[in-house]
Amino acid sequence: KINFATVFRQREPHHDLPDTGATYRTWTWGRVQYVMWDCRYYRSDQSTPDGPGKTMLGADQKQWFADVLASSTAEAIVVISSVQWMSGGADSWPGYAHERQEIADLIANTGWAHRLVMLSADAHKLAIDTGGGNRWGGWPCAVFAARDATPSAVSGHYDVLEQGGIGQYGTVTVTDMGSVITIKLTAWQNGTEVGAYTKAFITSTPTIARDIGELVSGSHQALYEARVVTDYQTGPDPEGVEIGIEAGEVVYDATARVWSSMQMETPGIDEYDGSSRFPRFPDSLLAPYGNEIYLRGGIRTGHDVLWVPLGYYRIGDTDQQRTSNGKIRIAGQDRWSGLEDARLLVPRQYRADQTRSAVVSGLVREVYPDAVIARDDDSDQLPLGRDLIVERDRAGALTDIAESIGKVTYFDSEGILRFEDVPDPDRIVWDIRAGVNGVLVDSARRVNRDGAYNAVVATGEGSTGAAVQGIAVDVGEHSPTRWGGRFGQKPRFYSSPLLTTGTAAQKAARTILLDHLGVPYSATFGTVPNPALRPRLAVRIEQLDGNREKHIVQSLRMPLVAGALMTGSTREQTLAQVGTILPAAGVAQIDTEA
Repeated sequence: KINFATVFRQREPHHDLPDTGATYRTWTWGRVQYVMWDCRYYRSDQSTPDGPGKTMLGADQKQWFADVLASSTAEAIVVISSVQWMSGGADSWPGYAHERQEIADLIANTGWAHRLVMLSADAHKLAIDTGGGNRWGGWPCAVFAARDATPSAVSGHYDVLEQGGIGQYGTVTVTDMGSVITIKLTAWQNGTEVGAYTKAFITSTPTIARDIGELVSGSHQALYEARVVTDYQTGPDPEGVEIGIEAGEVVYDATARVWSSMQMETPGIDEYDGSSRFPRFPDSLLAPYGNEIYLRGGIRTGHDVLWVPLGYYRIGDTDQQRTSNGKIRIAGQDRWSGLEDARLLVPRQYRADQTRSAVVSGLVREVYPDAVIARDDDSDQLPLGRDLIVERDRAGALTDIAESIGKVTYFDSEGILRFEDVPDPDRIVWDIRAGVNGVLVDSARRVNRDGAYNAVVATGEGSTGAAVQGIAVDVGEHSPTRWGGRFGQKPRFYSSPLLTTGTAAQKAARTILLDHLGVPYSATFGTVPNPALRPRLAVRIEQLDGNREKHIVQSLRMPLVAGALMTGSTREQTLAQVGTILPAAGVAQIDTEA
């Protein structure tokens, strides 16, 4: 092994390594860190009985790996193992099961389990798993090996693809879109794609809304663009056919089942050949048979343009009032509408031991096989806990799963399905000011008790049939809706069969309360458009009289033509703390997780 390590250093291109010893190493490209283990130098003989004394990596390398995990500032990590993690014989990780579990626990305990992808080799096959078959950590795994070698046997562990063969190889494509990083694992045979899986990682809360907000307060030009997209794509710059925009708007609404929708007018005549654009045939560009409109907004300052995605919208209605040459009106909704449409033909039952992630992936990818699903932690790797029957409502089941783990879910403006916490209500993303150098043009205020709650009671049946319950209340000392204060006591009740523990019920109650607090005092506003602003983000509104209030954006109407105002509605964010309550005593106490 010493000779091998020496030859490796002399002959193989590599990143920085010590002059002697094992060849494990790490490097960073962009916001993704890569870690390559040396699975040969320190390993115990494979005939050694498995247990604490049997090692693949050795004590020094394991400590180094622990230090890498503890100190990394990357948004995602790719671990490269020269032997198989999930399958294989005595010389692969299954033969070192005790240490494999030790490594899995280390990754989980340092918070990297949901931000990690693993590549491995030492098998003459292609294999990709989403994490559903990886019982030792739950992260996606891929085996990309052997262009020309005797095919290896398949194990049955991998849920996307597993095949032996020759002429095979794999690629890893990393795309950093700002708020989301995707890592696509693609398997190829003789130049043809035979399988793929994309893992998406929600990154730290982006500041683009604030950055754009600073730009629009100065001299700038607003730009808008529409493209017709004929195949499923994600990201800020899809391939498509650009069409003109003569009028229109995008509506974002955090309270609606479909988060965003659009309507626009485009010329009815093709500017190049003079033909009518009205869709007379199913494969026409603007026909409502699967094509989408991708919209983006831009800010030009000087010679530079900063573009911001506004969303992917399934064409639902195409209308032309004056035949042949009249403007064409197009209406569409985001990709969630496809999940709403795709109701189950027959009820479906899921076993209690299936993970929520696997159920989500199945329900979504039956409709959108190439969907990218992003999660901000690994809470959906938990099993359902009890059998679940989905009657008809596919989209409703996905919402229930999100709420059961304390998340909100929606398709974002880059076409990615997100499962994430409610944004931090204390993080102001934009100051909306009136007056000189301000962007606030018009505003109105209203105080109304309708829709106001200061407590949420979440209940479930539990994994053993016993009822579970979680209660979240507004305990902010200075909050006007404080539980037990003059506002009174106004609870909202929520029930889900997916709440199987008291902890899950408490987390769901807290998330729902955070998403609805502050309703009594709302504001509507008209401002210079900020194309990066979205519902659930916190803004500070400053009136001409100098009064400054912190609000949570609830809905927005984003114009698609220059010179028009962006309008929206908010609820004032007065929350100081969320707590729970002891039902028997009726006493509120502070929730230490708030």
